[in-house]
Amino acid sequence: MPRRPTPLPSPLADGSFSVHQADALGVSRKRTRAGDLVRVSRGIRIPAHPASGPISALRAYCEIDSRATLVDFSAARVWDMPLPWRTLGDWRIRIAHPRGVNRPRRANVLGRELTFAAGEVVVLDGLRLTSPARTFLDLAEFLEVEELVPIADRLIWAHPEDHPYPREPWVTLPELRAVVRCHPGKRGVRKARLALDLARVGADSPQESRLRLAIVDAGLPEPELNAPIRDGSGRPVVWPDLSYSVWRLSIQYDGAVHDADDQYARDIERHRRTLAAEWTEVRLKKGDLDGERPRAVVVIREALWAAGWRR
Repeated sequence: MPRRPTPLPSPLADGSFSVHQADALGVSRKRTRAGDLVRVSRGIRIPAHPASGPISALRAYCEIDSRATLVDFSAARVWDMPLPWRTLGDWRIRIAHPRGVNRPRRANVLGRELTFAAGEVVVLDGLRLTSPARTFLDLAEFLEVEELVPIADRLIWAHPEDHPYPREPWVTLPELRAVVRCHPGKRGVRKARLALDLARVGADSPQESRLRLAIVDAGLPEPELNAPIRDGSGRPVVWPDLSYSVWRLSIQYDGAVHDADDQYARDIERHRRTLAAEWTEVRLKKGDLDGERPRAVVVIREALWAAGWRR
């Protein structure tokens, strides 16, 4: 029966590390070649337990190369930006160096030369990466406008103090526009500007952003986001995902999480409060946004018409 490898020191056990770090902690080179470690690139190892993955290698790359900055898709994953599905299979580490510095030649690494303005590179838990605003601008080189809007919505996502889940935005819309203005000749800057013109505060999910875009693209009025329905005393009782206050129409997008029993009970109570306030609730489910002509648009158009809207 093969012997189990010697346990790694705790600083190396949960994330990526370089063999030089292992040397400094007294770990032999033979141990760094053991089967419980994955060699993701020259001189970099990741423990092979399920919690590890390609993104775990990011910190080690930055430690090996003091001039490297994580950019575009790699930075977006650290910031948990809602990237489109078509990009999720590309786990290459995307790194930028100052102009004039040789690009890295490593497996699974894609190097770029970029120039950054002040404040566009930050350090987060030991990782050097582009700020959320600069990451958005860099993504505009690779993504389409409709793919950029949910990302912009996520960055400016905020709720007021009287909301059940108040929150401050990561970046304000004026701050995003300022970063875009700083790089007028950059690839993708036109798409970034168009996406910011379509961005709105209040979208709780990428699906809500896509729903709003589909509604407007179909020629329907643009809905409000997370505007409260109030009772007779002025107290907010429901916060619809999207709504039309003129026609007293509430639109709720119920994703997969709404299948849970406790969430279902809350949805029933929300519906009762909506009816009590003399509003109409339109409930949409996962799948209603699929296809070139989403069912969601048809349902909302019919509800608007029934409420008195005319084109």
